[in-house]
Amino acid sequence: MAMTDLANVKQRLYSLLPAHYRKRDADSGQLLRRVLEVIDDEMRLIEDDIATLYDNWFIETCEPWVVPYLGDLLGAGELGHLTFSDLRPRSVVARVLEYRSQRGTAAGLEAVIRDVLGWTARVVEYDDEILRRRRIGHGPQQSQKQRLSGVLSSGDRVIDIDVERPYHGPGIAPLRGDLGLFIQRYPRHTLRRAEAYPVDKASGRYTIHPLGYDTPLFYRPESHRDLQDLARSRVSGRLIAADLVDGAEGVYGPAGSVHLYRDSEAISPDEVVFADLSKWRQGSDAFGDKIIIDPERGRISLTPGDRVGRLVVDHTVAFGRRMAAGGYPRTPRSETLDSDAAFHCIVDWSAPDITDDKVLSLGAALDRWRDAGRPSGVIRIADSGRHSVRDERIRLPSGRRLVIEAADGARPVLSTGDRSDAGPLRVKSDATGEPGQLIVDGVVIEGPIEISGSGHLGLELHHCTALAPRPGDGEPSAGATLGPSLRVDDEPRDLAIVISSSLIGPIVAPAEGVRVRIADSILINATSGSRSTAVIAGDVDGTRPGPHTTIEQSTVLGRVHVRAIARASDSLMLDPVRVEQRQIGVMRHCYVALPSPERDGLSRPPAREYCIPASADDSELVPVLLSTEYGDPAFVQLAQACDRHIRMGAEDAGEMGAFHDARLARREAFLQTLLADYVPLGLTVDVFYID
Repeated sequence: MAMTDLANVKQRLYSLLPAHYRKRDADSGQLLRRVLEVIDDEMRLIEDDIATLYDNWFIETCEPWVVPYLGDLLGAGELGHLTFSDLRPRSVVARVLEYRSQRGTAAGLEAVIRDVLGWTARVVEYDDEILRRRRIGHGPQQSQKQRLSGVLSSGDRVIDIDVERPYHGPGIAPLRGDLGLFIQRYPRHTLRRAEAYPVDKASGRYTIHPLGYDTPLFYRPESHRDLQDLARSRVSGRLIAADLVDGAEGVYGPAGSVHLYRDSEAISPDEVVFADLSKWRQGSDAFGDKIIIDPERGRISLTPGDRVGRLVVDHTVAFGRRMAAGGYPRTPRSETLDSDAAFHCIVDWSAPDITDDKVLSLGAALDRWRDAGRPSGVIRIADSGRHSVRDERIRLPSGRRLVIEAADGARPVLSTGDRSDAGPLRVKSDATGEPGQLIVDGVVIEGPIEISGSGHLGLELHHCTALAPRPGDGEPSAGATLGPSLRVDDEPRDLAIVISSSLIGPIVAPAEGVRVRIADSILINATSGSRSTAVIAGDVDGTRPGPHTTIEQSTVLGRVHVRAIARASDSLMLDPVRVEQRQIGVMRHCYVALPSPERDGLSRPPAREYCIPASADDSELVPVLLSTEYGDPAFVQLAQACDRHIRMGAEDAGEMGAFHDARLARREAFLQTLLADYVPLGLTVDVFYID
C-alpha cells in the first residue's frame, strides 16, 4: 500500500469528526488525531480477522490449519491431514465431494487411491464364473490360471499385468474376495532414445540397462485427466514375452512401450519379435534374421553381421522411488545453485549442427571449458546416449564450480570405455584457497572416479548411478564383487564428498583429509550374492580405516571400516560396522549389528541410540529384502514380512533405509482405511501388488 493510501486509511475515523472538532484539534497539536489513528489500527486488525474468518469458510482460501477441520466436516477423516501423493491435503479435501459422488464404484476407489496414496490402481469386479469357481473350492494350483483368465477376459481386457508372478510370492493367492484390486506401487520411468549397452557388439548382444544388467520392461504408463479417463486407463504391468508371441500390436512402435532405432532410423515392427533370451540366441534359429527382444530381462539380440553405430531404445522401467539416474522428472542441480556460471554448454548427440553453445559430445564440451580458462560453468547433457570419458581429466581451479548434469527427462551415461580396458574418470584439484567444486547430477557413471591432487575439492553426486558394468557376457555371476566406484589417493588434502539420492559402489578413501556424507542413497559392494567385502574403507580389502562419514536414510550392503562416523540416522547397515574412534558420533534409529568379534569379523559401531537389535535378545530381528539382484525393481526394498520395528523403525515411524521417503508401510496401512471407507459394505477385496 502506498504511503498516501496508508495515510488516508488511518484518517478514516478522524474524517468522521465534525469540522470544528478537527479545527480545534489542529490548533492544539492534533492529539485527538493521533489517538484515533491508534484506535483505527486496532479496528483494522478486527476487520482483517473477520475477513480471514470468511475466507476460512472455503477450502480454496482457508488457512492451512483449517484444512483438516473442513475435511472432518465433509467426513473425509484423515484425508485432510496427510497425503502420500504429489497432491496436498487442500487439493484432496477440495475433491471430497467428487469422491463421495463416486463412492462405492470402481472409478471412485481408483481415484482416491491415486490422489491420496499416489498409486495407480485397477479394480476388477469378478464375474459370475469366477465367483462360482470360488464357491466350488478349486485348489489354487489347479484353477488359479483359469480364475485369472476369467478376470482378465471379463468384458474388455482392461489391465495388462503379469499376475502369475508378482514380487511378493511365487504365485498369486487364491481369489477369496468379491473384487480384485491390482496396485502399481513403484514409479514408472519412461526413457526416450536411450542408448543400449553393448554386451558383445560383434555378436549383436545388447541390454537396455546402461551397465549391462538384466532389468524387466513395463507397459508405458498412461496419463489420466479425470475420473472418466482413469476408468479407461490401465496399470503399467510387466511386458511378458509369452503374451507377445502372436503379435505386439500397440506394444512396439513410437506410441507403444518399446521402440528401437538404428542411430536415428526407426526399426520397423516387421523386423522385431519378442522371445526368451535367457541363453541369448541359442535355439532361436526359428526367428531367422529377426531382431529379438526379451522384455523380461531387457535384452536385445541383433542378427549376426548387423552393423549398428548406436542402438537406441524407447522403453519404460520401474524402481521403488525416484533415485539414482533415471528419466523421471527432476530439477537440474544448476537451477538450485547461485547463478555465477560464466560458461554454459549443451551436449546432444542428435543435434543437427554445432553452435556456440551446443556440441555433440561431452568430450567436446570439456574441451571448450578448458579453452575458456576453466571458469565456473554448467554442461547440460540433453540426450540419453553414451559419452566417452576414458581419456578425460577434469582439473578444477580454486573457487571454480563445474556442473555436469542431465537435462530433465534424460539419462546420459559417462562411459570409461570397453570393460576389458576401462579407464577411470580422473578429477584433480590443486586449489590452495577456496576449494574447487565438481557436481555431477542425473547421470550414469560407468567405472570408477579417481580423485588426485593435493588441493581443496568438493565433489557432489546427486541422483547418479556410479557402478562398474556387469562382468562377463551378461550371464548371472552370483558372488561377484564390484570394483571401487570412487577412489581417492593418499595425498594430503581437504576433500568433501556428498552423495545424495544415488546408487553407488564401493568407496575407497584415506582416513585423513576426507569427509563423506551419504543421504537417501544405496551403497553396494556386489550386485548379487556375497557381500563380504568392504563398501567404505581405506583400501580395497577393508583392512585400513576409511574417512570420517555421515550416513542418513541410506541402505548399505557391505562392511564399513572407517575412522569415525559423525552421525548415522534412519539407515540400514546390513553388514558389520567397524569404527576406530567410537567415542565420536552416534547412530540413531538404525539397523546395525551389535559389537561382536565373532560375526564376520570385528563389529565395532559407535554409540547406539534406539537402534535394532537393541540387545542380544533381539538378534532374530533381521531385515527381509524383496530382492538382492541389482536391476530388479524391488532391489534392496524391505518386504511386507519384515518386522515392523524395521519397516517403521525410523525416528518419524517411517521405514529405515534408502526408501524411507517412499513411505510404503504407512501407505499400505492407510490403504486399509480407504478400503473400509470406499468399498461397499459386505464386499471384500483381494489386493495384489503388480510390481
